[in-house]
Amino acid sequence: MKNCKFLFLFAVLAVSGCGDDDNDITKENGGSGDSNFTPSELIVKGQVEKGPFISGSTINMQPMNDQLKAIGSTYSTTITDDAGSFTFSPEKFEQPYARLSVNGYFYNEYKGKLSNGQITLQSVVDLQDKATVNVNLLTHLKYQRIMNLVEEGKSFKEANAQAQEELFRDFGLQKFNTTDASQFSVAAGTDEAAALIVFSSLLLGNRSEAEFTEYLAKLCADFADDGQFIEANKAQFSKDLENLVDKLDNISKHLVERYKQLGRDITVKDLINYGDWDGNGVVGDEAHDPSKPLNLSTDHIEAPAEGGTYQITFTSDVQLYLTPRKEETNSTESERCLTYVGSVSLEKELKDNQTLIVTIKPTESRSVWPTTVCLYDFMDNVVAKISISQAAYPNGRFLTGIGSQFFENVANGFIRNYYDSVVDEVTRIFRERYLNGRDVIDYHLDDVLNVYLALALIKADRDYYFDYNNGREVSLSELEPELKKAIANLGEHRVGNCQSAEQMALLSADIARFVLAKIYDKEHRLTERNELLQAIVNNGFYDEYNSVIFALYGKELINYYMVSNMLNSSN
Repeated sequence: MKNCKFLFLFAVLAVSGCGDDDNDITKENGGSGDSNFTPSELIVKGQVEKGPFISGSTINMQPMNDQLKAIGSTYSTTITDDAGSFTFSPEKFEQPYARLSVNGYFYNEYKGKLSNGQITLQSVVDLQDKATVNVNLLTHLKYQRIMNLVEEGKSFKEANAQAQEELFRDFGLQKFNTTDASQFSVAAGTDEAAALIVFSSLLLGNRSEAEFTEYLAKLCADFADDGQFIEANKAQFSKDLENLVDKLDNISKHLVERYKQLGRDITVKDLINYGDWDGNGVVGDEAHDPSKPLNLSTDHIEAPAEGGTYQITFTSDVQLYLTPRKEETNSTESERCLTYVGSVSLEKELKDNQTLIVTIKPTESRSVWPTTVCLYDFMDNVVAKISISQAAYPNGRFLTGIGSQFFENVANGFIRNYYDSVVDEVTRIFRERYLNGRDVIDYHLDDVLNVYLALALIKADRDYYFDYNNGREVSLSELEPELKKAIANLGEHRVGNCQSAEQMALLSADIARFVLAKIYDKEHRLTERNELLQAIVNNGFYDEYNSVIFALYGKELINYYMVSNMLNSSN
């Protein structure tokens, strides 16, 4: 999908002590010979989250001096509930630094279940002026880097700030660097919490606990050396993030359900906004700013039937894509329609995020639906639309398989003198409503079907048919309005001998005139009859030498002599 780096896993410890809350990393006290800390008894309490560690997990706390060397005794306690809560009894600290180490089972938010094995997370923290200090994967990844920097001569404050800046930079978390990683909590419902959840899931992925432990050890060792990750690990981040994107909704759901089981309602922000999905080193900047239009060189392409290649240039504030992440299934022309409408067949390519190349293929369709090419940002927002239309191929295909079969059945009925079967076939089509808007607008197949229906009734010498849609018998004379409409719509052209289903679908006004004239003849409306017949003659398409007005596969149904004989008759 996209290259990316990103965020963080998590375990939270809270420490209660002297002083006010302070979440600004730049205000931490510490370092060599810190004179601001008075030896004090501190109550250390909080939560361990990865998802939350479960009850019974062990936590060790080792006091340290300003050189981060162990001093005094190691204290231990256990998590008291499945939300990861713990409390250390009051202990006296000579200096405000401590190493925290947590070992236990945890809730796996990626899989939505408790872990099968235990993991260990570590952190080194400054306890003074903090109501809470959290141990999470960010603090775990910082741990050895901080130790190395202090060993090189930096104060804890300097080492912690540098390690966090480096780590947050490597995962695109710069916007969160005003808050120390020890203050992030999965359950907080904040931007930091959402970023933590995504990062946690990114590193955990589908790994077993053993694989996860091995992977964390490799990352910690890599980062501890110089505050950055080797290319192989960066490539793994990108691969894991690509696999993660479709899991975010489930991860959010798993965490909300888990905390609900624990009696706590939490909210989780939309996690898609907290990953560096485009790999530009900054999380959450993938959405297009509507106030910055793309300024497309054109937003419409009109292609000829033979197609062509077109280039559209633009400028964009974000990386764009040709398909949304959650692509909808394209609907296709229903095969229950009689006519086939082709779609614009094309290939599209984005080049350097500033040029859209559209190659439109030739069409063989007599009618072509227009289409639209959209440009999306990573959040599936439609940033731009380019409408595309294509000229039709005049002699192209326009019947579906159902349409072709229908006209073949009609032809077979007329050829074999099975006129009742033609009536049944046409009324079935009307009953099952196989016509769509394009059938009526482009090809007037409703008119064509009424002409065939009336012609079959006349050939069968029937005066009625059953209209299934209205549940009643309809007389032949009631088709007069439909046949007049057909005369107006079908156009003036020569049909002659039809030798294909598609030719049968393209009737002319003259055939409708003849059928209506036959109805008038039965009703002795001779003036109206003769007007219709004379219009056929006046068109000049037919004479003694070109006598076939309408035939199906060589069987004549209407010819010039029928017209002239009716005109010459006195009744």
